[in-house]
Amino acid sequence: YSDSSIMLPVLLPSTASSVIPPPPHERSIIGGRKRSNDSVDQYPLANRNSSWDVSDDDSASTPRWTMLDDERRSQHNEREKRRRDRINDRFLLLRDAIPALKHEKPSRSLILKRAAEYIAIINHRVTQQSKIIEHLQRKNEPL
Repeated sequence: YSDSSIMLPVLLPSTASSVIPPPPHERSIIGGRKRSNDSVDQYPLANRNSSWDVSDDDSASTPRWTMLDDERRSQHNEREKRRRDRINDRFLLLRDAIPALKHEKPSRSLILKRAAEYIAIINHRVTQQSKIIEHLQRKNEPL
């Protein structure tokens, strides 16, 4: 083992640092005062997943949201509303299936709690009924 066998990484000058802006949390001191990076001010929505509409002749301007992004957001909101409506409908069906809650307007958590209690009661009844059936079948065998 010798010191000459240790390989150190070679750092090459890169132009990538001039293309990729530093993270937004970094601040630089310009003119004796703290100032946020220009790239953060120039691209305030850079962390979002979207397509940008930047014109070729004015590449220095701030990117704008495209109509496609507005349509996606609108479609997402519609799908989310339908999903919430389906969940609410299922809660109403569950509420109506529980005798103690039929004519009340309980919270979702109370609906789930009462549903779990009702299922436990039904399971207990099924177990009892099964035992009674087995007992009656054994009693009928000699006949």
